[in-house]
Amino acid sequence: MLSAVPLLILLIGGPTAPDADIKEIEATSKVPLIFERDGDIDVETWGGDYTIPVVKPLGPHEIDRARRLLAKATAKYPAGFLKKRLKRIYVCASLSVDGFEYGATYDDRTLYIVDGGISEGFDDRFLEQSFHHELSSVLMHENESIFPEDAWVATNPKTFVYKGYDAVYNDKKSEIDWEEQRPAWLRMGFVKRYSLTSVEEDLNTVAESMFAGGTGFWKQADQNPRLLKKTRVAISFYKLLNPWFTESRFRSFKG
Repeated sequence: MLSAVPLLILLIGGPTAPDADIKEIEATSKVPLIFERDGDIDVETWGGDYTIPVVKPLGPHEIDRARRLLAKATAKYPAGFLKKRLKRIYVCASLSVDGFEYGATYDDRTLYIVDGGISEGFDDRFLEQSFHHELSSVLMHENESIFPEDAWVATNPKTFVYKGYDAVYNDKKSEIDWEEQRPAWLRMGFVKRYSLTSVEEDLNTVAESMFAGGTGFWKQADQNPRLLKKTRVAISFYKLLNPWFTESRFRSFKG
């Protein structure tokens, strides 16, 4: 996500999810899962001068699906891993800043996952991948001293330069499809358009794919040497955090 500065997010009130919804996630990840929240919350996210972001609560009809998918996502980490690295997970129906929507974000050790419903493109895979995507940013920033950035950049073509955040901002305004994939990008080692932004976003897209891309992602990686090499750099980073993370384990995860 974008560079962090203090901002205020308004979480628009709605019916509070039952305590059972929170405890069910806590039983495996030990991280509180919060579906609705009234009041003002300080969130350090997005760089520059922006209007106050607005977050709408998740409708009751989506709570069961979000709970199921986040339980699936958190189960792909070893015992104690998430408790040590996350404070809480918020789930909402939308998050908008300056007129455009965000799919998810993070603030320090808090994740904000957006579930706008299947009809709006937030299908099961996208929702689970959002969790792994945002968590990878937290892990990168919390462990900058051991993140293998030089090895990561070395997997890219020598002439490649990441687009940077200004391009992201302008492209989001123009509604470019950040999920777009192209054979040429895969050959260069990039999962999708969003990967071209920065090392962080590149890691985000590889991480979401390793955890929830299924056999389709691994087929792409095996057919594109640069992407496979980059994926193995990502695995080496996760393995430094916990040796439980191995390539065979990642390949076993279902999408």
